[in-house]
Amino acid sequence: RVDAESLARLAQAHGALSVFDGVCATAAERFEMERWGADVYLTASQKAIGLPAGLALMVASPRALAAREALEIAPPMSMDFAEWIPIMRAYEARRPSYFSTPATTLVRALPVGLDEILADGMEARFALHARAGRAFRAAWSAMGLTLVPASEDVTANTLSALWYPDGVDASLVGAIKAKYFRVGHMGAVLGQRDALHQTVRAVAEALTEKGHAADADPAIGAFDDVFG
Repeated sequence: RVDAESLARLAQAHGALSVFDGVCATAAERFEMERWGADVYLTASQKAIGLPAGLALMVASPRALAAREALEIAPPMSMDFAEWIPIMRAYEARRPSYFSTPATTLVRALPVGLDEILADGMEARFALHARAGRAFRAAWSAMGLTLVPASEDVTANTLSALWYPDGVDASLVGAIKAKYFRVGHMGAVLGQRDALHQTVRAVAEALTEKGHAADADPAIGAFDDVFG
């Protein structure tokens, strides 16, 4: 949760494009692309959108499109705005078109997933993820774990990045040199309280097995106190 608006305006002031990675944020964290003046926002179909992996999704501003037109050497086809604009216009005219074989099942699933997201309204969805983020942070605190970010103000509501406690190394997940691990909490799973509890319990049990005493029940209680 960085100050995306300030970054976008700083890029504009220096005549540069601002590009934001929203893979873990889209449909869960607020991003006001047009008002903030962002130029490219990238995401994917998994994570908070809730579809299987396989679709790359992108929104580009008029400034970004103009920058593409000014290029003397075109990008690779699948990354080229100029290849996609005719496809988008064809769909808007109800004349489906494509320049290669699309992931048809995912394309058809996308509006279903978006309808589910919009059913309760975006404000409610942002609030749900914020509440879940706070609840998981309460659970981690009850286990004696600390977050990688120095300030909770920049901690994502969709993802917890946690330092391994003293005496526990990354062999827990097979990455020998890593010093932290991540837990995702976003999308449709936030409606499945049992799955959220199981996530907290799995972390507690894995850490306990590696020598860090982590009691799952108080952590789950701390989670529920915040999540409601």
